[in-house]
Amino acid sequence: MDVEIREKRLESAAPFVIPAFVPQEQRPVKKCDSEVQTVEPYFTDRTDEVLTLKKGNASLLHQLEAKKKRVNELEVEPNIRFPILHF
Repeated sequence: MDVEIREKRLESAAPFVIPAFVPQEQRPVKKCDSEVQTVEPYFTDRTDEVLTLKKGNASLLHQLEAKKKRVNELEVEPNIRFPILHF
């Protein structure tokens, strides 16, 4: 009777059996193919992205020029709010 119970326990625990340790020397080694392309499988058209970046750069350049112009105007025009007092 004990033998039957042990066999049933082994059958029910079969999916959870830990495999026997295999030394590293005996394990199968899978080598990777060095010819596999990992970046992009085909050429991607990025003209839309380039145009968007160019448009963004032009906008930033325009903003920078406007700020420089305003700074130059403020440096040249007399300061009305805080007049410089000469003694």
